[in-house]
Amino acid sequence: MPEATRSIARADERMMACRWGMPSRTRRTVVTLDTLEEAMEQLATLPDTPESRSLRDQADVLKREMLAWSTDAPPSAEEREAMMKRVLVVYTEVDRLARGAG
Repeated sequence: MPEATRSIARADERMMACRWGMPSRTRRTVVTLDTLEEAMEQLATLPDTPESRSLRDQADVLKREMLAWSTDAPPSAEEREAMMKRVLVVYTEVDRLARGAG
């Protein structure tokens, strides 16, 4: 990869992380947060039901957990992987609920 391309990629990664106030986070963590945020935005458009409230609560917990990750003692690869799986479950359930409501 040419040096200019690497520099652009690093700048893009820093910009993504700063969006979440997390300048030293990994791209994977930022993408996971973005996915969670997308699910939360979609939830906001859905009718208020017990299922949507439960998913909203789950999403809030996941977001708080991720934003609490310390840059001094970042989560292990296993913890990040487990979080990504939890976020994908919420995202999938939100998508399923939205398709049923549409």
